Amino acid sequence: MELTAVVWDQAAGGYRLRTSQRTESEIAPLLAHVGRAFVTEVVLQTVANYNLRCRNTTLIPAKELFAAPEAAASRSLSSLLDRRGRVGVIWYAMTKYPWVQTWQVTPTKPLFSSQRFAPFNYPFADQLPSEVVSLITKVTQGARSLTPTATDTMLHATRAGLVATGALDMWGEAKNFIHFVRPTTLLLSAGSHVVITSRAQVQRVVADFTTHYQGLIDAYKNRGLYPANNVCEIRVTGLDQPGDIGVEGAVTPSLSSALPVPGRPELDTAVWLDVLNLPGTPNTGEFFAELDAWFMALPSNLGVARPEWSKRFAHTAAGAWTDDHELQEGIPGQFPAWREALDMLDTLDPKGVFRAAFYDRLMPPPGTEP
Repeated sequence: MELTAVVWDQAAGGYRLRTSQRTESEIAPLLAHVGRAFVTEVVLQTVANYNLRCRNTTLIPAKELFAAPEAAASRSLSSLLDRRGRVGVIWYAMTKYPWVQTWQVTPTKPLFSSQRFAPFNYPFADQLPSEVVSLITKVTQGARSLTPTATDTMLHATRAGLVATGALDMWGEAKNFIHFVRPTTLLLSAGSHVVITSRAQVQRVVADFTTHYQGLIDAYKNRGLYPANNVCEIRVTGLDQPGDIGVEGAVTPSLSSALPVPGRPELDTAVWLDVLNLPGTPNTGEFFAELDAWFMALPSNLGVARPEWSKRFAHTAAGAWTDDHELQEGIPGQFPAWREALDMLDTLDPKGVFRAAFYDRLMPPPGTEP
């Protein structure tokens, strides 16, 4: 609704705190400033708490969940969206059965659901079984060929954990199921993009992406390489629509990855595609560069692909954030108000206090563009 940031005050000749309302133009780039500003305080809008039914399964084969639309049946991701409303997928690399989470608004408790009174209902994900810890340790120490065994063991530990904790079918306040990652959860490195598409194209997007992802895994495995050694996560959400907050004249977050695409109202859905691996894994840059290529070549009829700012992107074999073509041409082209956003950020920080070498490549100062 509003935020306070450290910005340049021309009259005072220095930096000062200034509060901007959601209806003011200068707030547009600050709402998702990619670290190019310093925000000290925000006023958020939320909704009244409500009840959710959260169901978990590891019994849907990936080939069925991610089937091409023409072959999709009742257990496809799109069908689950139709029936449950919200779907999240955690797919351990080189396994055949993803962990599928669904969240459904359910005012009253279903008879056989387990009622939960607190968040963090997956303790097995925070306190990994000793056999999983042992395998991860060996993989990080160089026993890369154990990667398929490690991810398969993670899947079996998840299955056992869901049963042991009664987490297959849970019900309670929404906050108990929206919060499930602790600071003690296994630390991973993630590369992620979001595809802004139409609801009707969600199954096609996940089918095409997972085919590409699995093909890369197989190709690298045939070379004795395992850069994808943890999970692929998929979530489907709405977009960052300013009209949703009910404030007349609210501006659009100009650098939000979930920004609507002007002139294409049919693109109303965000599909987040996130691949995670263990930090320091060999061939990470090369593998993720080939993943990035899928997003950069996304057909326009499927929508628009943008990076998830908090994750890795723009890979080359040298690592993340090293593909200057993607940083300077590909990414800016997916944000219709990119130049205006950069100009405003430079106005708010003309001395470059909140700049770094990375921003000089992604968001070059005026007059220095390549």
